[in-house]
Amino acid sequence: MREAGDLRPHRRAADPARHAHRRHPGVHLLLERLQDGADPLRRRQPHAAGRRLQLRPRGVPGLGADDGLRLDHHAARLRPHPRRATAHRHRHDDGQRQVTHTSGGTVTSTVPAVDSRAARPGRIIAASIKPGAQLTDSIEQVCRDHGVHTAVILSVIGTIEEVYLRNPRDITTLPIRQEHEFADDIDTVVLQRPMEILSIQGNVTTLDGELWAHCHALFSEAGGNVRGGHVFRATVWSQGEVFLQELTDIRIDREYDREVTGLPQIRLHGCEAGPADGR
Repeated sequence: MREAGDLRPHRRAADPARHAHRRHPGVHLLLERLQDGADPLRRRQPHAAGRRLQLRPRGVPGLGADDGLRLDHHAARLRPHPRRATAHRHRHDDGQRQVTHTSGGTVTSTVPAVDSRAARPGRIIAASIKPGAQLTDSIEQVCRDHGVHTAVILSVIGTIEEVYLRNPRDITTLPIRQEHEFADDIDTVVLQRPMEILSIQGNVTTLDGELWAHCHALFSEAGGNVRGGHVFRATVWSQGEVFLQELTDIRIDREYDREVTGLPQIRLHGCEAGPADGR
């Protein structure tokens, strides 16, 4: 009964059946378990697929903000990665690898997987290459002019008008017997048109006692198409801007690996050892 003069809004008695359609599924589960005398907070059995489907009633103390219908993925996160078990199946515990190739039969040999030596950064040398000059030859000449025998190519930008690129063929196998321009073992691409130098990376070492610039590059042509590969030689079109980093306390030369790869592989020496630097 409301007393006379009571101006508070009249509130009707709550009708549970009126709002039954608005209840969360978790509330229905809670009510059913309360009617059956079961523990309302007991979790359901694990799902057959390894995931647990948990129905949590809304508003029950202790359940946190993630109450309601939720899919629990904890069990799924415990599954091993399908590729991780075999990711290192070819690695040996002694840090070595096996190399197998066919040449009248199968030959298996064990060689060190990694050879390394620390070096110190030396001078940074900047060079401007003029139109018409050969890019790789010019990089080698810059090193000779400054008495550098080992260097890292930091950056090369500019344009070229002709380039000879090398890439392996789909059918190329090791060891590569011939890797010169237009050799049958490799694919040689000749591009004769103005192209932007997007990136050139590589190093300068010695091969057969002479400085040798080993360059891999990306070039873009009209339309934005990009071509790349190992650079045999390239002719500068408008300019070439080169930045080199000298390496000290180390000397790196190359020797052909006739048995396994057929390519000139680097050999690392202290600064007191190694062949002439090509000067």
